[in-house]
Amino acid sequence: MKKTPYILSKAIAQLPIHKPEELVWDNIAASLDKIQTNTLPIHQLKEFQAPDFIWDNIETQLTKPARTSIRWIKLLPYAAAISGLIWFSFFFFSNKKADTLAFQYSTEKLSSTALFDIDWTEDEAAFSMVENLCETYTFACENAEIQFLRTELIELTSAKEQIKSNFSSYQNDPSLVKRLSQIERQRSDLLKQFIAKI
Repeated sequence: MKKTPYILSKAIAQLPIHKPEELVWDNIAASLDKIQTNTLPIHQLKEFQAPDFIWDNIETQLTKPARTSIRWIKLLPYAAAISGLIWFSFFFFSNKKADTLAFQYSTEKLSSTALFDIDWTEDEAAFSMVENLCETYTFACENAEIQFLRTELIELTSAKEQIKSNFSSYQNDPSLVKRLSQIERQRSDLLKQFIAKI
């Protein structure tokens, strides 16, 4: 924050200087003359001299330091700490109950193996089309972003194949199906990005 006035004054100093034409000043002077003659006869108003004690009072008010706001600002961290301590102790001591722990769980079993019999290869035609496109038109896939997307797609495909090979080993574990569906969604997103870049 201390650098802000310096930066602001430096920026203002770098602004270009434009001098208005004499016509602009003449128009302003003419407008002011019209205002003075049409609305108020300023030169006819009475002048009053303020007494010296008024200026003395204003001067003493200007030289007084503003202590009250600084005092509160200095006390603010202490007040926040005390408030936090009170809240912490209130919740700590009010929530003390018996040392029992309650939890709930449920077990679900699949009645059929239809979840595991999904054809995970039905979208492979689109993925192979992209690979054929890159092999046929190599210039289309030379972009760094496309190379990155292609590498990601290859890694997700190998992860998918590895999970599919584990289906029979782990007796159709539902977490594998969940992971496989996540990989398929990621592959589809990458395919959309890939096609958009080409």
